[in-house]
Amino acid sequence: MEIRRQAHLFIGVPIVWIPRYRCQVLVSGVDEYLKIKMDEIRKYHPEIEYIERNTQPDHVHIVVSVPPKYSIAQGGTADEAEHEEGVTGEV
Repeated sequence: MEIRRQAHLFIGVPIVWIPRYRCQVLVSGVDEYLKIKMDEIRKYHPEIEYIERNTQPDHVHIVVSVPPKYSIAQGGTADEAEHEEGVTGEV
């Protein structure tokens, strides 16, 4: 991790993402796709740094370093996100 002059505070945020009913969906291929998507986030927000990423079949542990200008408290559940986007998940 590099020292940045503009950030006066290091915020290391542990995030755990768990699929619904703790189903083992993060199998081979899906976990690699998830890592690719996480790297794409850094293209748009290069100041975000992943300190640790650990993918298990039923959950993901991420420790992220973010500058103080971003709010982590704006997160929510997947159901809330789907409701906001109008996605029902039905086929």
